Amino acid sequence: MSGYTQGFEISAKVKDKNEGSHKLWWFSSWGRAFAYGEWIYDFYSPRTVVKNGRTLNYGIHLVNYTYERKGISVSPFFQFSPGTYYSPGVVVGYDSNPNFDGVGFRSETKAYILLPVHAPLRRDTYRYAVKAGTAGQSLLIRQRFDYNEFNFGGAFYKVWKNANAYIGTTGNPLGIDFWTNSVYDIGQALSHVVTADAVSGWVFGGGVHKKWLWGTLWRWTSGTLANEASAAVNVGYKISKSLTASVKLEYLGVMTHSGFTVGSYRPTPGSKALYSDRSHLMTTLSAKF
Repeated sequence: MSGYTQGFEISAKVKDKNEGSHKLWWFSSWGRAFAYGEWIYDFYSPRTVVKNGRTLNYGIHLVNYTYERKGISVSPFFQFSPGTYYSPGVVVGYDSNPNFDGVGFRSETKAYILLPVHAPLRRDTYRYAVKAGTAGQSLLIRQRFDYNEFNFGGAFYKVWKNANAYIGTTGNPLGIDFWTNSVYDIGQALSHVVTADAVSGWVFGGGVHKKWLWGTLWRWTSGTLANEASAAVNVGYKISKSLTASVKLEYLGVMTHSGFTVGSYRPTPGSKALYSDRSHLMTTLSAKF
């Protein structure tokens, strides 16, 4: 769950005699808000249910258990929003240097599996121009290498059916900004990297030097609704302890397939394929207190 939240979390952590750690975590949220990057958005309820003409906010909840030992981690979890979806999942990872502080080498591998099942009343609802359906699955495999002040890596992401109809956009394990599409498109501005049956791959690199930071990311996505190609470069500068400025330049080309139309929440049979150039320049001045 990304952004600021109205809710609570509780956790407990213990270590065993074999140098392993066990952590149990519960998280509940009834509202979220944003005040960073391209977002300024007041608190709202991301998942609600309508019953007898009333809008009910049952919240989003997650229970998670994590076991870690010598850089290996296994984290099964169950996330749900009553009346909307119920999703088991697991995160498996390996970190060759958990105490990495910018000096030396580090390899970090993570795999995420989500298995959402949609509530019966949601299954015939169109989400991002495709019906939510009964269930879906998604798999993310992400690899990152760090060497001193430099980093590089890549990722593979596959969505089966409409797995992200309700669960995939309230958090962001991908590590990329998928809100850079057109404000007129469904979502709004949602990239097709998270839409139905999409498969994506990307590579990235970057680093830090004194007060400067930089990065580049190249991505290709192929999905039911559209294909996307993206190439981005960003540069940032830490002006002071609490003030940072950054600039991002991104080429984003979107080929919407025939049978779908930008801005339509349902398929549009007979519509023609359309190429759109969504390239943009984004500047950010961030203050932290």
